Amino acid sequence: MDTNSSRLDVLRELSAVANAVPAIPATDGEAAWVVARIEQLRDRYREQFGATLTEVGVLAPPALLATLTSQQDQLVVDGIDIMLGDAPDPEGDDVYLLMVELADNPYASSGLRPAAGIALPQPCDPSHLELRWTLQEIDRMPADQARAAADRL
Repeated sequence: MDTNSSRLDVLRELSAVANAVPAIPATDGEAAWVVARIEQLRDRYREQFGATLTEVGVLAPPALLATLTSQQDQLVVDGIDIMLGDAPDPEGDDVYLLMVELADNPYASSGLRPAAGIALPQPCDPSHLELRWTLQEIDRMPADQARAAADRL
């Protein structure tokens, strides 16, 4: 396999990690959703690429950013620096982007795209999250519409 094919395979795998349905936290709070997503990405990057997640920038719309800032003491994942910032173009009021920095794998670090996540006040039913995620991230439905459609079903 040539280098370009290897790089393309890594990019596909990275995309699959970023598109995975977010983990559902066991506790309440929007920060719990962000921590669960960071831990999910950390574990997948380590398992699939041997890469270490070292830094995460959480970009959120204003209302969610204010909530996360108030819960910042809960935004802790060992060995990972977590920074908060404004989302440049928020997709929905409960959707955030994770900008991640990896060590140990140059292909992975150069091919990363932001991973989206959803932050809710409490855990939800996995089938509800999977439906919403599919509509929003796979079918590219706007986040607010995907949330409304999943809530109706």
